[in-house]
Amino acid sequence: MESILTHITHALEKELNEADREQLRKELAEKINHLINTDFAALVQMLYRIDVNEKRLKEALQLHNNEPAGNVIADLMINSLMINRMLNIINTRKQFNTSKPDDLEEREKW
Repeated sequence: MESILTHITHALEKELNEADREQLRKELAEKINHLINTDFAALVQMLYRIDVNEKRLKEALQLHNNEPAGNVIADLMINSLMINRMLNIINTRKQFNTSKPDDLEEREKW
C-alpha cells in the first residue's frame, strides 16, 4: 500500500502531460482492482489515509457503474492527492511569506 502512495506522490510532484497522467491512472486502477480482490481492508485504509470522501466515492461509483471500480477510485485518489498537494503548496507559501514593511530603509531590506 505504501508503495502505491509513494508512486502517486512522486508522479504528482512532476508536471504530468496527458499521456503520463493517463498512464498513472491506468497503473493505479490496476493496483486498486487487485486490492479490491485481495485486500479490501488495505484499500479502505489507503482511501481513508488519502482522505477520499466516502460520500463522493459512493456517488462516483453509482454514477459510473458501467466503468471498473478501480478506474473511478483511481480518479478520485489522484484528484484528492492533487488538491492536497496544491493546498500544501499554498500553506507553505503563506507560512514562508516574509513581506517586509515598506518603511524600512533600503539597507535594512534583504
